[in-house]
Amino acid sequence: MDRLNNDSKTPDQEPRKLKRMPNKIFKQTQQQSLCVFIVNWNRKRDLEILLTSLYNCLKTFKEQHPNYLIDILVLDNASDDGSVDMLEARHPNVNVIRNSVNLGGAGGFARGMTHAIEKGYSYLWILDNDAVLVHDALSPLIEVMNRTQNTGLVGSCILHKDNPDFISEAGAKIKWNSFPKPLCMNTPKTHYGHDDVFRADYVAACSALINVEAIRKCGPFDKDYFLMWDDMEWGFRISKYGFKVFSTVASQVIHPGFSERTPGVLLEYYAKRNHLRFINKNYRGVKRVLLLAYLNALIDARITKLSCTGRIDIKQALIFAKEDFWSGNFGKCEHTGEIPSEPTPKQQFNSIVEKLPDSIHIMPGFPIPLLQKIIESTPGKSITIYSPTKHIKLIRGTFPHIEVKAKHRALLTSRKNCAALFPNWSIPPTFRTAYTQYYAIDENLSAHTVPTHSLTREIVKKLLRGALYAKALTGGFAFALLRQMKNSL
Repeated sequence: MDRLNNDSKTPDQEPRKLKRMPNKIFKQTQQQSLCVFIVNWNRKRDLEILLTSLYNCLKTFKEQHPNYLIDILVLDNASDDGSVDMLEARHPNVNVIRNSVNLGGAGGFARGMTHAIEKGYSYLWILDNDAVLVHDALSPLIEVMNRTQNTGLVGSCILHKDNPDFISEAGAKIKWNSFPKPLCMNTPKTHYGHDDVFRADYVAACSALINVEAIRKCGPFDKDYFLMWDDMEWGFRISKYGFKVFSTVASQVIHPGFSERTPGVLLEYYAKRNHLRFINKNYRGVKRVLLLAYLNALIDARITKLSCTGRIDIKQALIFAKEDFWSGNFGKCEHTGEIPSEPTPKQQFNSIVEKLPDSIHIMPGFPIPLLQKIIESTPGKSITIYSPTKHIKLIRGTFPHIEVKAKHRALLTSRKNCAALFPNWSIPPTFRTAYTQYYAIDENLSAHTVPTHSLTREIVKKLLRGALYAKALTGGFAFALLRQMKNSL
């Protein structure tokens, strides 16, 4: 983490302090104009909360910067919850652009960037519609933007919604393997000085001030991302053009995590498809081939694991993500009707009971309360429990009316007619760490338990057997991948 202008002590995990950012602020010789741009889709209540905090922020900002002309623009992505009617009735000073279709966050912000160029604004401040600004979040962004030349993007420090005393992220770096590494993640904001500024590769579009000159030279957001990785790709792109990206602790916004706002299945789909697109668009040569192969291998491993744990909804989403990337299908996900819905805990339990065989093999650490609940749901069934020898007394005492047999732990995973019992169901969160287990389902849909080390070994075996690694080891994979990429672009 390139840390600048830091006068306070930091946690041990923080990297060394670098040179200070110059205190000189470049004087503005002409009147500046700024457009506050918000993309909205079916978040009427959140949007109104944001606008309330925005008015308070701009009131303080104008007292300190009277030479700024500020417009507020909301782009509505075909909402059907009355968002536009609310804006017209209660916020007449807010300009509204109505989209006939949902362009996603990427498409919405891309249109806002084009609008900023057409109208000749100096800066564009993009905001998520469910963010809440803390005090004057704009002044620190303007100050950092004007401190150094060639600054193209400055982002706010994002605080956790449930606990605003902790930082969710303050920008991020893109690691060598193309994965993002958020700065200051999950650390108390008291660990940092109020004026701390960080050099980053990108900042979240939750609250980001953009130099319109950077848009002119580098272009707007890539609308084909639709959701996720759009802000990462744009920050990474302008960095390659020589523009600097910063985040500042002095500008703070409260914002829920992405997983809290987006269904898990769609989150997985957009994250993996757009990550592949990010690599394909921003890297060249051998590095692009290797990174695509690396990410494809990770996705294949995840698909294997999901097959073992029964989450066919996320598994199918990842399959669609890979297929859409290689076939060039981007934008909004077109498979929402084809992806199975996430099973509820009750559905998971019912599926377990339906597949419950005559014998159950349990591993050390298995949650006994869950086993009791499952056995109680099948009162007329004759069940035999196979338990590790050292736990045989405990199991027999817990289930006096059930036949319990001892078996060596290593043999418990060799049978294919064992029950896939999910320890997360109906178990208090404090027990989940102790009860962490992985479970696999064989080709005959007869479930059997697999300990962690065995599951990892199975995943590795499948990857090594797969065409991906087979072609990579024989030297033919790189050419096959390049040919596939050429055909899909």
